[in-house]
Amino acid sequence: MTKASYPELLQALRFGHLDRRGFLHAALAAGLSLELCSRALAATAPPVPVRSTRTSSLLDHAVDFLVVGGGTAGCVLAHRLSADPAVSVAVLEAGGWVEDPAVDTVANWPALQGGAHDWAYATVPQPSLDGR
Repeated sequence: MTKASYPELLQALRFGHLDRRGFLHAALAAGLSLELCSRALAATAPPVPVRSTRTSSLLDHAVDFLVVGGGTAGCVLAHRLSADPAVSVAVLEAGGWVEDPAVDTVANWPALQGGAHDWAYATVPQPSLDGR
């Protein structure tokens, strides 16, 4: 099997022949950088309508669902719940607003690990991960 080029992989992602995980796996196997992969995935993500307290007043009405925690699972849950336009969803997340532009750029997220915005969670070596 030959390695696909970036344009071929991007086209496969856009036309639904590869899902996001498949694209990432194939692109990294082809030697593409994580930054390039992140930019491609961010560009193909559908826009999600968001009303943020950063640009509007605090919640002034009741919501149908309150998701506590904006981590991976919380964001996926909020996104799926908000697919119904008749439903209002609010996500409650810890911490204040961060003005660092790196936080707003998906491709920069790997560089944020171990920095000021990282909660510094660590784990012990896992036997199923060869001690990593």
